[in-house]
Amino acid sequence: MLKILHHPSPILRVTFSPDGKKIVTGFDDNTATLWDAETGRELKTLKIPAGKDEEKNLLGPPVVNLVAFSPDGRKIITVSQERRLSFGGFEDERIPPRDRFYTSEVRFKDNTARIWDSETGQELQALKGHTDTINARAFSPDGKKIITGSQDKTAKIWDVESGKELKTLKGHTNWVTSVAFSPDGKSVATGSFDKTAKIWDAETGQELQTTPKHDWFVKFVSFSPNGKKLYSIGSSTIQVSLLKN
Repeated sequence: MLKILHHPSPILRVTFSPDGKKIVTGFDDNTATLWDAETGRELKTLKIPAGKDEEKNLLGPPVVNLVAFSPDGRKIITVSQERRLSFGGFEDERIPPRDRFYTSEVRFKDNTARIWDSETGQELQALKGHTDTINARAFSPDGKKIITGSQDKTAKIWDVESGKELKTLKGHTNWVTSVAFSPDGKSVATGSFDKTAKIWDAETGQELQTTPKHDWFVKFVSFSPNGKKLYSIGSSTIQVSLLKN
């Protein structure tokens, strides 16, 4: 049995490279680590740059909550998400101000996806443009594009080589929670907290189709292997939508 040891922080995400020779893990200390899948040897540590608000965050650094390899295994995408601690409270005029307990929140947001070289561990691109936490990411089948979905209610399509934002997909009325490319890379799908999934033209950014509402937010979207159907999953329902020509 292979064991990966000697890391002090909890593992939050793990995925294999397409050829099965490497593993990337996302950790609670805002790092990701590349491992040799055969020996368990640590190859590289990807250190996400500290944000400007990180020193003020009493909860510690953000966490690497999303990781993925490109289809050819040569690149890795990481997404850091915030730590959050909320304090509830009350305000009552009958209570002296010094004894009142107010509501506040301590949080750190990165809102950035990062692309890394899986051989050298070098950061290649920082995909900046979202105004809230990124919930989902996916590479296109040819590895040339990335789609990200965010709590800012948008999804964005990026050029992997340059890091340039190509399209912003606007139409959801709540967080974008899941994203996917079609097998031919010509369409993308997004799922949202607004209980719908949408299909878009990956080249123009035009909205093509919206599914009927689920019973809860859409946790997962995926195209069928032939690209003619979209599967979207809510809390206790799975919808199968035929793509319109």
